[in-house]
Amino acid sequence: MSQKQLGIMIAIRDKGYRMDGEDIIGTRGGVIKGYIAHNGYRVLNSPTIGGKRYSVMYHRLKYFLSTGDEQFLLEGMEIHHINGNRSDNFLSNLQVVSPHSHRSHHSKGEEHNLVKLTEGEVRSIRVEYASGGVTQRELAAKYGVSRGHISDIASGKYWASLDD
Repeated sequence: MSQKQLGIMIAIRDKGYRMDGEDIIGTRGGVIKGYIAHNGYRVLNSPTIGGKRYSVMYHRLKYFLSTGDEQFLLEGMEIHHINGNRSDNFLSNLQVVSPHSHRSHHSKGEEHNLVKLTEGEVRSIRVEYASGGVTQRELAAKYGVSRGHISDIASGKYWASLDD
């Protein structure tokens, strides 16, 4: 994480954000919950810092406010969600790991803890879409995923390691 990002975290703390048990408490004393972003992570918008507001990963701020550990930010360490649920930010579910170690925690393909499709379904999606006559929206409805997910499968962004 860059010095700028660390500066944002410190500024948020200096504006009065603090921890109370498992909760982040804002400047007015209320619990700050943030929102769940499209990628499954909880995010919060910072208070105004230097005339700007920033989106901050909730779990990183929570760990920082709980521990005061600036080193994990400066050294580029990451926070791993032990149970795989990106929105579960209980401190007992957060673990500081190196980027290399973090990647090793997450399997690929069907073994990934958040996978929605099997390799066979991905192959079928690619064949059906390539043959034409079916839209991404129709495939999304058929397989219970988003149209964007189908697009990423068809383009090879997702499941790139899968041999066609």
